Parts: sequence; structure tokens; C-alpha cells
Amino acid sequence: MFKASKQILDDFAQLQSTVDAEMRYGLKYVEEQEILFGDGTGVHLHGIVPQATAFAAAF
Repeated sequence: MFKASKQILDDFAQLQSTVDAEMRYGLKYVEEQEILFGDGTGVHLHGIVPQATAFAAAF
């Protein structure tokens, strides 16, 4: 067990909300990076950018 001040306990809901929001943002960021730039090695996805080919317009 640990001791916590009354102020910390009063602010627990806000702290929980802030931590939750930061963790969700971090997860979305990492997920986006993997989808875009994953290198396909190990457990990584094949990302969109490494798999893309240059566009060549047929004129």
C-alpha cells in the first residue's frame, strides 16, 4: 500500500482521464506509423509506403 494526499485523490478522475487520453494517442500514432512505414520483418506489417511503386503516366 502507499499513502496519497487528499489532493491527489480528489484529482484522480482527471489524472485517469489524462493518462487514458495520452495512451490512446500514443497507440494510434504507433499504429499509423506501422501501417504507413512497416518493413514487413518479424511481426511488422508491410507498410503502404515501402510497398508503393512510382506512378508512371501513360501519355
